[in-house]
Amino acid sequence: MKFFIIFAAENDSTLTKNEDMKPKYSFEMLYVSPFTKKLGFDEKELKTIYVPMEQNRLRTGLDVVDLVVDKLIAGQNPSALPWQLGTTEAAMSTTLKTLTGLTLVEMRTRWRMRVASELLRYTELPLKEVMRRIGYTSQQSFSRMFRKAYGSAPREYRRLRREAGDVGKYAL
Repeated sequence: MKFFIIFAAENDSTLTKNEDMKPKYSFEMLYVSPFTKKLGFDEKELKTIYVPMEQNRLRTGLDVVDLVVDKLIAGQNPSALPWQLGTTEAAMSTTLKTLTGLTLVEMRTRWRMRVASELLRYTELPLKEVMRRIGYTSQQSFSRMFRKAYGSAPREYRRLRREAGDVGKYAL
């Protein structure tokens, strides 16, 4: 019964044809930042410190969504999940599209680009390390996807954000 929504999406064409249906969970509701600490101030010792950040992880109660988000938070590729759940990538993508407005590939790509943007903006990590952390090995592919998502190359994005003084606000 816990995989009902996958099977329903696989067998019920109304789930994919209803254009008026609004996703129940937005990307913003599900996204969790890679940062665990933020810049703070110790008033007793009068110095700047990093304090733990509260991670507001939304658990939907729907295995298909929660498992994908768990994999993404852990920096893993969720592409093997359909096989592990005994369904197809198409059925899982249809289910995710219905629930979140994004297919499995779209969610993974958007998650990766969001993490990359935050790492570029708030850390001094080299570009190769940012790419490694989000699962890219080709700088050309990464740059193309990043430009598509944010309108500028990763180095340019970082430079522009540095001018805003964003470096050092958060820590991993």
